[in-house]
Amino acid sequence: MRKIYFLFIGFLPFFGFSQPSTAKIDSLQRLVKKGHNERNFQRILNLAELYSDSDLKTAQKFAKEAITIAEKEKNTEHLALALNTLGNILQYKSELDSSLIFTKKSLELRIKNNDSLGIADSYNNIGIVYDQKADYSEALKNYFKALEIYDKKKDEKKQAMTASNIGVVYKAQKDYRKSLKYYFMAYEIYGKQKNDFGLAVTSGNIGSTLIPFKKYEDALKYSKISEEGYKKLGYDRFRGYPVANMAVVFDSLKNYKLASKKYLEAIKLHEQFENGTEVADNSKNYSEFLLRTKDYDKSVEFAHKAIRFAEKADANLIENQAQHILAKNYAALGKYDLAYEYQQKHIEGREKIFQTEKTKSIIELETKYQTAKKDNEIILQKSKLFKRNVTVFSLSGLLVLVAIASLALFRSRQKNEKIKLQREILHQQDLATKAVMNAEDNERKRMATHLHDGIGQLLSAANMNVEVLDEVRENDESYSKILGKTKEILDEAIADVRSLSHQIMPNMLIKNSLSNALRELIEKSNSPKLNINLKMEGLDDAIDQNIQVVLYRTIQECINNTIKHAEASHINIEIIQDMQKISTEISDNGKGFNPLRVHSKSDGLGLENIRSRIDFLKGNLTIKSSQNEGTSVYVEIPLI
Repeated sequence: MRKIYFLFIGFLPFFGFSQPSTAKIDSLQRLVKKGHNERNFQRILNLAELYSDSDLKTAQKFAKEAITIAEKEKNTEHLALALNTLGNILQYKSELDSSLIFTKKSLELRIKNNDSLGIADSYNNIGIVYDQKADYSEALKNYFKALEIYDKKKDEKKQAMTASNIGVVYKAQKDYRKSLKYYFMAYEIYGKQKNDFGLAVTSGNIGSTLIPFKKYEDALKYSKISEEGYKKLGYDRFRGYPVANMAVVFDSLKNYKLASKKYLEAIKLHEQFENGTEVADNSKNYSEFLLRTKDYDKSVEFAHKAIRFAEKADANLIENQAQHILAKNYAALGKYDLAYEYQQKHIEGREKIFQTEKTKSIIELETKYQTAKKDNEIILQKSKLFKRNVTVFSLSGLLVLVAIASLALFRSRQKNEKIKLQREILHQQDLATKAVMNAEDNERKRMATHLHDGIGQLLSAANMNVEVLDEVRENDESYSKILGKTKEILDEAIADVRSLSHQIMPNMLIKNSLSNALRELIEKSNSPKLNINLKMEGLDDAIDQNIQVVLYRTIQECINNTIKHAEASHINIEIIQDMQKISTEISDNGKGFNPLRVHSKSDGLGLENIRSRIDFLKGNLTIKSSQNEGTSVYVEIPLI
């Protein structure tokens, strides 16, 4: 996924440059040495631009030099441009907080200068930083501010660039429908403008986003357009992205020969241009592919490669995923000591990543709370100050009238501020609720993976040992050794089960699509005494993961309650999705019950917990039941 950056004069995107021209750099540096400082601003900024593609330290030096010149000239337009440039370079260095400081300073100056397009450029670049920080709400807020200005100015080129960036954010949130909407908006504009580079970038993004919808032919088509576009323009450094898309498509289509070829090509391209994070990610993906195709030795090779590059790029999540793949490979190869070692590294790494994210979320929420609290205190101080002034003004009748008028105006403003503050508090509460929910889901995912992969791995190893026992039955020493090792493995698995089993999230959702997970659930729950029918219309497996978990848990809970209490012989489940909502009905022919009981806290993580999750998703849960007439549960969750 590529985001479009607005950097320098001429409004050229960062990724629009190939390797910096040595001749051009040398020429500019000679001119800088000969010229007077005041005349060198643009040349120095151009040098920062050129070096930003290969030498960020040097680029930063020239950007700071440009800032110094602009300050001496007292040229606020130049200063805004230089500050914005430095902000973007710091963003490339992943110094995100520093990047925000300089980019926001640039925005302040552009607002003072009433530079509309400059303001929009700054909003776009601020959006990019927030996107990198995974603060998607702030990213979208700034992107849409930029898009609104470009729309008013009828600047289609910049509209397209910002629309593409919005698509990237929605994709990161797995809102693929909205992502495609903005990608296609950008694609249409670039097509009208015959902007080959924009088409190459956006078609690649479209190709990758179509994959979750299983639109493999279209995904392949747009990925090829992207790859050919980059090749035509001479931007080989970006060809690895669409080539990787093709690898995933061929893999999904079970064309393993072409998939392997494209995985290797993508790795080679990213390695050629020293894109360490992408080398790590693609090596990890290829290793996983090789594991699935049972080429274990080669899979181990690329998993280790992924770890090496991930460590250099500080890509902790990729490293952690590669460790997990290694554990699976070593188990398949019968190297249980190594399998256990890397599984432990995987578990410890996931714990560290989870704790880091959890701490970050708490700090962000605390900061927002303190800000809201401070704003409230300011309002109260203003109120006290104003009342004191009114007492002084009361000495004069004319001034009293003025004070009354001012008081009315102040109270109106105070009321507005209070309303604004209340809205902000409600917003922060909503964010807090969402953060708790996400933290809960993340914790369950972590533990689910631990249970599935850690314990599953141990049980697999135990199973293999049991199979070997028959072969060595005559050898007492080998038999005892393997039996003892098997007992140790099983003891460890039992300990893990005890610590995790009560906190697990749906494992089937980890490894399956929602529709397949539901089918598997129904298949396992069906019995001669209970017949369960499942009907699904229009269910999209690419919907938000929170919705998937809630639907799965609701259906699972209803089936469990029916089995335990209802004495029913039939359950009918119907799920219908349209553009606006997902409607679900679960009905049985059991003995019925009093629906008010689901509000009891004694039900633990039952329907009451499900109800709170559905409420958070702005959905509705209705339960209808009566004696000897069965039970019906209706769930409706909006999608927009």
